[in-house]
Amino acid sequence: MPCSIACAAALPIILIPIWLIYTEKIRSDYAWVILIGIFFSLGAYHYEKTVGDYKKNTALIAGKSSCVRGTITDINNLDHPRFKQLVSLAITEAHSTDNSLIKEIIGKNIHIYTAKKSQLTVDDQIELRNVAIKLPTKKSIELYLQKENALGILVRDFNTEQLVHRPTNSIRRWIYEKKMQLFSRLRSRMSAKTFTFFSAFFLGNRKINKNENDALKKSCKNWGISHYLARSGLHLVIFIMAWEYILRFIPLAFFIKQFILLLLTILYFLLTWNSISFLRAFLTFLCYRFFVLSSMQSHTLHAIILVSLVVLLCNPSQLFFLDFQLSFGITFLLSWINQFRMREKRMAQQNS
Repeated sequence: MPCSIACAAALPIILIPIWLIYTEKIRSDYAWVILIGIFFSLGAYHYEKTVGDYKKNTALIAGKSSCVRGTITDINNLDHPRFKQLVSLAITEAHSTDNSLIKEIIGKNIHIYTAKKSQLTVDDQIELRNVAIKLPTKKSIELYLQKENALGILVRDFNTEQLVHRPTNSIRRWIYEKKMQLFSRLRSRMSAKTFTFFSAFFLGNRKINKNENDALKKSCKNWGISHYLARSGLHLVIFIMAWEYILRFIPLAFFIKQFILLLLTILYFLLTWNSISFLRAFLTFLCYRFFVLSSMQSHTLHAIILVSLVVLLCNPSQLFFLDFQLSFGITFLLSWINQFRMREKRMAQQNS
């Protein structure tokens, strides 16, 4: 069952306890237990299905030669002695050596490392022959591939003859080209050291200039500030505060300013390289803006819980990775401590 159909089928089941809490048809303690049980069951089912599908699909193609057609969804340039690019390919059609269709792997991804840069770009549809995917030997790589909905890793170069179709209009390709143009312009205007820091801190791309990047990480480790290189809520707050300060001097209505800020933040999200921590900050920002524009009461813990549920329902494998655990866990803990201290402060003021 596709993820979208499963979520649509589970939505009424999730909404029933929420409706019972809202209408006070049942004690809220019982309803919350039911709701937590439903989310846990859905997440466990989704995760087990992801693991089962991965093992079943890799067994179909492991060590076997096949013909694959797919769409390039992302291209990342690398600073590596052997590899120049990492290409993500979404499979749209696959055939075995006897020309039989392999339906099970359609929609899965393949990560392809290339020794030289190609002329292909995002949203190009290509065909690869004699594809033989090797299974990962390490459990950590296997878990990573499951999280990325990928079957495996290939090492091969591309040529223009492999191009099947290039769409005339493509939003995803336009976004990718604008992102790379912005990246190249900024890189040409800064020194190597400055741009390495700027790219890691503001663009979220740390796969450039390996020597400078290693030196930067070493310096941050000595000062105990390596976490600043992991772009997250702090970096997004700096971006938002800068634009809010600029918008103060522009005589526009409140809702127009909020719309402009939303648009700028979404563009910043689309034109940079994103991690799970930055995705958490971005989705939390969208929640807050929705609460503000709809005049609804907001609560930090509620927003974090809502975002974590959305992320885990879409990809429950994230729960077993350290970046998700640190990003959501520490943010939730700090928010809870802050709320607890604020409540104690209010109680002390009332007693005085």
